[in-house]
Amino acid sequence: MIRYSLLAMFLCFFCAIAWKDWYKGLLGLIFLTAFTERADMPTQMFSIPGLNPWNILFLVVLIAWSISRKKEGLKWDMPAKINILLVLYLVVISVSVIRGVSDIKVLHAYFELIGARSPQAFDIIMDQFVNSIKWVVPGLLVYDGCRNQDRIKITLIVGGAVYFFIALQIISRMGFASILDAGALQKKAVRVLAKTIGYHRVDLATMMSGAAWVFFSWRFLFNRKSMKMVSLVCFGVATLALLLTAGRAGYGAWVIIAVFLGFIRWRKLLLILPIFVMLGILVVPAARDRIFEGFTDESHEKSAETLGLETVDDSGRDLYAITSGRVIIWPYVFEQIGEHLFFGVGEFGMIRSGASEQVFLLLGAPWNHPHNAYLRLLLDSGLFGTIPILGFFTIVVMLSFRLFTNKDPFLSVIGASCLAAVLAQLIGSIGAQSFNPRPGVLVMWVFIGLAFRVGYRPFDSKEVAEKPVSSNTHWKDQFDSKLALSFRDK
Repeated sequence: MIRYSLLAMFLCFFCAIAWKDWYKGLLGLIFLTAFTERADMPTQMFSIPGLNPWNILFLVVLIAWSISRKKEGLKWDMPAKINILLVLYLVVISVSVIRGVSDIKVLHAYFELIGARSPQAFDIIMDQFVNSIKWVVPGLLVYDGCRNQDRIKITLIVGGAVYFFIALQIISRMGFASILDAGALQKKAVRVLAKTIGYHRVDLATMMSGAAWVFFSWRFLFNRKSMKMVSLVCFGVATLALLLTAGRAGYGAWVIIAVFLGFIRWRKLLLILPIFVMLGILVVPAARDRIFEGFTDESHEKSAETLGLETVDDSGRDLYAITSGRVIIWPYVFEQIGEHLFFGVGEFGMIRSGASEQVFLLLGAPWNHPHNAYLRLLLDSGLFGTIPILGFFTIVVMLSFRLFTNKDPFLSVIGASCLAAVLAQLIGSIGAQSFNPRPGVLVMWVFIGLAFRVGYRPFDSKEVAEKPVSSNTHWKDQFDSKLALSFRDK
């Protein structure tokens, strides 16, 4: 009862404040994402589907923004090439969903085969389109509203706060009872995290792998040792939460991001990275067993043997265990991609192409998607849908890279935060994920909005309370002309 009372107070406060300052309402909406997927969060109110706290605040912020932006004189100044790619992104998702709905009988037949409830056309449109697109909108609103350094800084902090409170929930739910056994850790993560926090453990692992390096980058923004220590504590919390998810893709993403950032700029990080890895292994020994699962005789997967499948190669590696069964299903996906290379087959491509049925008859377990975002995108939308989406993220990575290497620490931290969040998703997409937006990528889109604002368009450079490192040089002298078309000082 107390939690619902606090939620009601939070919702009323930010709905009210949004009418006075829509951007503060937007910050409240972003922060609410840390809790909106929890099992105890209301999914509907007054028996109206979709009428939940997040959607209510989202609607209020949208209305307040549409009214206030005229008074503030805001104009949509996103570069044309980004606008085109965003529109194409929307078109790809729209066409994929329409094609999926148009062939819904195939979905009904498959779900009847596996003994599960089949989604209806309305459910598909709401879940795969409406409830997908809405997670991008806050990032676009951030871009439109972040016209001064104060807003940029507080938005960066709120985005980090979402990661931090999700990390605390992971740690509180998982505890340390199962850290000695990789199997127990994985089973508990599967059983507990999705049912309580609301995010799948694979999504949480991907989020935390990027969040850790977002927090680490913040220590370069401050002179005060206390603030540097706070950023390192947040880094440790996110890393511990990552270890407790038992997500191997997240572990790999954490290391790859560290090496990438180290080679680009933070060379000392390459020296201390092995120490971080050893500490992680010592604190959570189950993580070590999880990482090397399938590489030792003791960790070979027995389920493949019971199916009569030979998955151990000449080197003694159990590919079934290493890939969690993906090595079995991907050949079927490759075959269907080859047959529908240019246009794909639409949403639920693995089901509608017949690959899911083949895998189910072989393994006796349902695989409704390829567990690889790139293969899923190719199968659903083909090359014509894949190219613009990957092109968009290529531009985001290039812009974040140039911001990260900028001499000004404020711009560099924004670039590092966006780069870490985006790379985490791109790397995690090898083992799962989807390019259809979902709650777990909202903060990533917020950071993308920040990167677009400071990288492409002018903003007011009011001094912040704590001066960044190397702030003796004037902002205008430090600003990279390749990253902005102009700069406006008050």
